[in-house]
Amino acid sequence: MSLEHSPDKQRRGGIGHNGGPPLASETPASYTLPQWLARHQLSRGHWYRLKAANNAPDTYGTGKAQRISPAADARWVKAQERKAKQSQSV
Repeated sequence: MSLEHSPDKQRRGGIGHNGGPPLASETPASYTLPQWLARHQLSRGHWYRLKAANNAPDTYGTGKAQRISPAADARWVKAQERKAKQSQSV
């Protein structure tokens, strides 16, 4: 088995220093969709459901890739927190 396809390599995800979410000092200029999904532990299927319901963060394109800025990510997180609070108070 090559190093490229080893289970250890596949688990990392390549986001933070240890494969987990980036530390504050490691915050990237923007996230690729796979990075963002890993950061929030969401599946690609969940992403498509978010998009269909207009609940996904704002994205911008760079060629074929979709990217999510840290600001768009922060807005999305705040919106999810507001929705959670509203559903708890009802």
